[in-house]
Amino acid sequence: MGACCQTNQPLEKYDTIANMKLEQWYIGNDFFDGFTFNRNIQLDENNSFQKFLRQGWKGKDLHTSPPPRNCIASFNTKNHADLNYSIQKGVPNYLIREVVLKLVTFDDDLARNNYGEILECLEPLPDFVNLPATLEPFFGRRDLNNVFLTSIGIVSCKRILHTIKMTMTEIKVCILLPRVTQLMLWFLKEHEVFQVIQVLLNESKGTQMCEKYSLHFPFGLEKFKEIARIICKHLEQEDNKKLRIVIKDVMYNFLVGYISPSFYSIVLMYFLADGMGGFIRFVVSLFKLCWPGINPCFSSECSREELIFKVREICKNTSDIASIMKNAYKVVLDIPDNNSVSSISSGEDLTLYTPIFDGASKIIENPEEIQALCSYIPQKYLKHNISLRFSIHKTGFESQKFVDAFTGIIGPSILLIETYKKKVVGIFLDKSIEDMEDIEDSDSCLFVLRPDFKVFNHIKGEKFRVSVDLKNGFIVSDSNKDMCLMVGAGLSNAFTAESKTFCSPKLAKSEEFLIYDLELFELA
Repeated sequence: MGACCQTNQPLEKYDTIANMKLEQWYIGNDFFDGFTFNRNIQLDENNSFQKFLRQGWKGKDLHTSPPPRNCIASFNTKNHADLNYSIQKGVPNYLIREVVLKLVTFDDDLARNNYGEILECLEPLPDFVNLPATLEPFFGRRDLNNVFLTSIGIVSCKRILHTIKMTMTEIKVCILLPRVTQLMLWFLKEHEVFQVIQVLLNESKGTQMCEKYSLHFPFGLEKFKEIARIICKHLEQEDNKKLRIVIKDVMYNFLVGYISPSFYSIVLMYFLADGMGGFIRFVVSLFKLCWPGINPCFSSECSREELIFKVREICKNTSDIASIMKNAYKVVLDIPDNNSVSSISSGEDLTLYTPIFDGASKIIENPEEIQALCSYIPQKYLKHNISLRFSIHKTGFESQKFVDAFTGIIGPSILLIETYKKKVVGIFLDKSIEDMEDIEDSDSCLFVLRPDFKVFNHIKGEKFRVSVDLKNGFIVSDSNKDMCLMVGAGLSNAFTAESKTFCSPKLAKSEEFLIYDLELFELA
């Protein structure tokens, strides 16, 4: 044992195997042309980025038991809630297949057999080898260049699209479908791609897909144009016709050509996890970052092709993927007019939408409490489920884990605290903690959920601050102390020392309490 430790041979061997797995993630996939892919990227930069992404998945268990036999293929909302936070930070390529098969679950044997039977029913199949490489017959596409698929992969892609076309005849135009199919073949087997696509298409046809998740595939050219208008609106360029031309090309190509091929998989996972909402946020974040370079292109005289070429080159040369990912989930998809994103994100008006709490809250007792809480949170923050990120019950409070969980949230959040007297108080924060220092305009609020619901909103113009650390505990306050919540004189004592909450103007009333339960949720 001592000799092994001195030479570090086991550790070196482990690192070598881990790095090979990370860098050669495509080995064994006959559909993906890894050699051509590596020639078209900055290989060292890509490997460093993949190692960076790997850090966020340490400790994640993706090897749980398979779905039960003969289960109905579906989008797994529980797994989505568990994984969505990690997906926001990026998935390394070698884990994408496992993550996708967690998001869409099905009996593999059943899916394989069903796909084989469908192909038999469709015989004789077209000569896929000699079909146009552009895939022109499929779903309204004019053309579709190959994206690092081998000849076997190209045939598989055509076979999947042909099967969808023949079995789901009501789908005539779906611009994104061929490109998404191509990219999924980088990671999944042919029958797996067909099954995942089929679930997402069926979801997109319903009035409420996967209960509360955004549409994946908008059907028809009008929806396609509508989404382009929404993106332009978020960029505050709704009258910029040249930008709209570019955005349509961005969507048409699923960002292929606008970012390094190293990052195509990031876009795919944002899309699979959050539907068109995830894709829109990524595009908006990219264009905001690159806008200083892009903007002059729209005032110059050039053809459509020249304009698109210029914008593509600027995006590829200036895009900082870490910044794009960080800012993407700060984009709030809420535009209060007829072009609202609600018209593409679900089949019902968002004003009637109350999200569910994912993660089995022990504090929330009934749907009425959820409705009361959500009635005071602006609808623009209630896009998806409210996902549990941290919880503690009675004892064993791990203060460092709480700090890490809270500071790791990159968007809005809700903290719920239940006292030993069954009173529930909490705070809604409309931004991440790192963005909450001395804010003068905020939708954040302090509330009492039980026994009598009350809410204390931040007053516009007053300084608002949130802090959390091991020494001082958790503090929310505005400059006039109209709203204040103090948890513990140090988080390590949070469940043993009395905490304070001030719930009325000018400190007219204050209360002290002992924490019984504490739960932290992310709105994402």
